[in-house]
Amino acid sequence: MSDMKKLIIGIIFLLLPVLFVACGIENGPEQSIVGESTGQKLEDVGSAMTEIEENGIETADTAASEPETVELLNWVGEYLDENGNVSLRIEESGTEYHIEISIFRLTSIDDGVGIIEGNKLVFTATDASGEPIRGEIEKTDNGVDVIFTDSTWEYIENGDRYSYWSK
Repeated sequence: MSDMKKLIIGIIFLLLPVLFVACGIENGPEQSIVGESTGQKLEDVGSAMTEIEENGIETADTAASEPETVELLNWVGEYLDENGNVSLRIEESGTEYHIEISIFRLTSIDDGVGIIEGNKLVFTATDASGEPIRGEIEKTDNGVDVIFTDSTWEYIENGDRYSYWSK
């Protein structure tokens, strides 16, 4: 069998699953899971590729140009400060997160409540003077950074950043 025939047969076998998807199978509440065939026969591999591209099916050419999806980050855990002490705890509580932050020789915050916004964990807590304090937690290569965004406490300014490392 010639190399060209092998190539064409290989392409056809690779396209068969894509063609079944391109037939319009939908899973709406009023539709069958099986779907219906369009009855259209493809003349050759070239027309199959054209149909795939026109219907928005992802191919190797279109996959590279589409934006990446945001990875869901796992925030739960204990994180270490620069002294090797557990100084940040994040626990999942339903759709929210419970956050405890300890900053060496400065303060401890144990009533933080956070939610995911984009790729950040945004939290609100109570500072040492009893006032609300807000911040964001961002993932880094080795752990997380806590950035305070709204503080009225004299020892933590807006924009102060503290780094914690994964345990």
